[in-house]
Amino acid sequence: MASYSNSVRDATAFGPACPQLVNDLSALISQFTDSVAPSIAQQSEDCLSANVFVRNSTRSKAPALNNGQGGAAVMIWIYGGSFQYGDSSNALYNPQNFVESQSDVIVVTFNYRTNIFGFPLSPQLKQMDAAVGYNRGLEDRDLVIQWVYDNIARFGGDPNRIILWGQSAGGASADTWAFANANNPKPLVQGIIAQSGAISGLDLSLGTPTTTNWSSPGSAWNTVAGSPLVGCGTTNNAAQLQCMQQVDFPTLISAAYKANVSFGPAVDNKLYFDDWAGRSARGQFAKVPMMMGSDSDEGTILSGLFYTDTAGMQQQSATITPLIFTCPAKREASDRVIHGVPTWRYVYHGNWESMNSGITAMGAYHFAETPIVFRTFPSAWLSDLSHSVQIPAEQQAVAAWMQGAWAAFARNPQSGLTTYGWPKYSAFSKSLARIGLNNSATTSYSVPDPVDLGCNLAVPLESALYQLIRKIGAAML
Repeated sequence: MASYSNSVRDATAFGPACPQLVNDLSALISQFTDSVAPSIAQQSEDCLSANVFVRNSTRSKAPALNNGQGGAAVMIWIYGGSFQYGDSSNALYNPQNFVESQSDVIVVTFNYRTNIFGFPLSPQLKQMDAAVGYNRGLEDRDLVIQWVYDNIARFGGDPNRIILWGQSAGGASADTWAFANANNPKPLVQGIIAQSGAISGLDLSLGTPTTTNWSSPGSAWNTVAGSPLVGCGTTNNAAQLQCMQQVDFPTLISAAYKANVSFGPAVDNKLYFDDWAGRSARGQFAKVPMMMGSDSDEGTILSGLFYTDTAGMQQQSATITPLIFTCPAKREASDRVIHGVPTWRYVYHGNWESMNSGITAMGAYHFAETPIVFRTFPSAWLSDLSHSVQIPAEQQAVAAWMQGAWAAFARNPQSGLTTYGWPKYSAFSKSLARIGLNNSATTSYSVPDPVDLGCNLAVPLESALYQLIRKIGAAML
């Protein structure tokens, strides 16, 4: 990290992205969603930056506030990318429209380290960092939370009104924060929004590495270190670590890509744990309000690239969606209700042409709700911006409703959504928000049973399915 003086700096443009590890499948999915990774020239190891989106009218109130008391609510956005890639400059989750449309809300986005730079799985660093944990990408998240808490009053924000908000791996990061702060009597975060991010499901799909094999010659760390491209050997000693630290990031990324290895969060029992479902059932999480949800057809974009026929794609999606997304969200939402946490749950169903690029079988795929809530969807096919489409009024209405709901939660995590008209979640009442169902402009509420059908069935995970999930895990958005 470079050191900076206290002089005024130009912060009107996004900083460089952290190094990106994008495999072939991830690249194809990114192309479909118009989320192509930044070029090497736009990446840097000096990448930890935050972006504050705030109305001028909100910021002008800052001098009159007492340490931010009574200031605007603050939403910290965490992007997805399977903990392998992603950056805060992606236009599809630029929060400018959100902030312009919603009063009394500030949105902070930030970069965090992913892949080998955020989760190096190094035996040397494991030993060195045992006391504090060795998931540096999650440490980056906590660093930003602390920075926002310490500084947001200068922008007109209230440091006691901070929520975490993320999608996919970003939602999982927000969810894991709650587990890591289970015993924190004064957490800095007052609420969580997890879009397609229940960690008890994504932990399976991300194929979390164990902490026991990091020194083996075939480990992800040693596969990269010992590759001809890198040439640092597999000795697992201080000299190897020093050698790796001297290798430029494009070389390390290229070696990881060629070896088809990925790096993700590992169990350190500080920031990342095992037995998520058990911890959830026991209530071992921060008791802060939660909004949690998933998309109705999460798996189509993840399985569709393996199939040329829509029937095969939808069949695999019918397995992937409940296993990784729907049922974990149900389980975690129910556990929070049992332990007295104000909880809201949704399923997003919108299937708009601008998002499905004319392939209606895609349905509400993984990530499909994100450009809707940010209102960044184009008047064209997302996968082909030259193909113009007319945005229906219903799509605009759903986007406006979602922005209003998300902001209502941020302003008052305890009861803002109740005031907005969204009942607290219960497995026995019409409290599951069905957003964009049949492309309707209005949100309806149902009992969860129709969506959760099959979640309580004890179905063994077949080997072939497990391998498919591991294969698509690194392609999660």
